[in-house]
Amino acid sequence: MNRLQKLCFISLTMVLAEVIQLPLWASSLKTSSDAILPYGQFNLTLQGSYLHEAMGFDQKTPATHLWDAPSLNLLLGLGPLADFELHWDIFHVTQTRQEVYQDVSDVSFFTRFQIFQEGLLPSIAARLGTKLPNASDEDRAGTDLMDIYLWGILGKQMGHFHILSNIGLLLFDRADGGQRDALGYRFAIEYPFSNRWTMTSEFAGQYEKTRSPINQSLLNLEIAYQPLKTWKFFGAVSTGVIQNSENIGVHLGLTRNFHAF
Repeated sequence: MNRLQKLCFISLTMVLAEVIQLPLWASSLKTSSDAILPYGQFNLTLQGSYLHEAMGFDQKTPATHLWDAPSLNLLLGLGPLADFELHWDIFHVTQTRQEVYQDVSDVSFFTRFQIFQEGLLPSIAARLGTKLPNASDEDRAGTDLMDIYLWGILGKQMGHFHILSNIGLLLFDRADGGQRDALGYRFAIEYPFSNRWTMTSEFAGQYEKTRSPINQSLLNLEIAYQPLKTWKFFGAVSTGVIQNSENIGVHLGLTRNFHAF
């Protein structure tokens, strides 16, 4: 475990020592919400994922089985118009037909800004982030390269349905010193069919060029259950639309909300 990863654990422990309860929002989907987390609120999400027959975490060669468990997501409300997010895929396991690889993986940071609140027109937000090159590509836990993500977010409530759209420019470093530029797309429809249960369907992916190893496209269906205001549990199944994405994926997780300050 490197110094940055140790600092992440220490920071998390210090924050949890001071928090109290508040309501929350959570999801295992790739699509980002248009709702900014209120000032002082803090969401902690732990999730595990399994993918069968998908492109490896190193984005070089396919793998038979992929495990991402656990992954840690921290979301902190900075004010009425912005929040900050840290995401860490703590441990990656890659199994091919010949070998098994395992190691700690990448840390990513994001900031989200509210640009326009929903009225007659959809809400508009921006999400900017970067992934640090702290994963080992030799152990196939990640790319060992820095990436940059620039996302635009639209959201609109239509009756009982909440519709979200994310369009982004994704800048991936190459090991040879070049850069891959990809278009990211994410569309989701959320429907609360009771006070405690919510179902969300999603279509998400990214495209660079024909036969690129970073191309992805998948369908995702999530069911979320919120027994208390400060707890939410979720599970999802996913399936790829193109060859690089998983044949089948299973995702399970939980979110706990706190008041940090």
